[in-house]
Amino acid sequence: MRNVLIFVFILLFSISAKADDLTTKMRNLFSESAKKETSAKELYTLTSKYTATSKAIYIGYKGVAELMMCNHVFSVTKKLGYFNSGKKWLELAIKQDPKNVELKFLRHCIQKNVPGFLGYNNNLATDNAEITKYINNPASDSKLVAFMRLNKQS
Repeated sequence: MRNVLIFVFILLFSISAKADDLTTKMRNLFSESAKKETSAKELYTLTSKYTATSKAIYIGYKGVAELMMCNHVFSVTKKLGYFNSGKKWLELAIKQDPKNVELKFLRHCIQKNVPGFLGYNNNLATDNAEITKYINNPASDSKLVAFMRLNKQS
């Protein structure tokens, strides 16, 4: 019985570590994707397999990946296609997990940098308040806080 419990614990820990590694990879690619087309494409490829039934954080990064592709295409039609699709995925993720501050942070980064005429800036104040509260809370995830601090200027 003890061996079974140890096996289950190790299995759960390894699954958790893989998910954490994937989220870390997505965060790193997001950080680089505004300036590096290769990072944007890698994030786009990495997240393309996720669907509406995936975990909200993965759906959110799928949306962000599509939104970041707007920086690396020249066709207005393609930019608008990536924008509309990415926005849809990101908003779906936030609807599925409305308390997830990382998703709100991603939306804040996007809304802060999107041209105003697109009208995608209606959550800036509320998202910023939640992000600030999270960053200032000593009990918050230190890795996520570091990611937010690194990218908040973007």
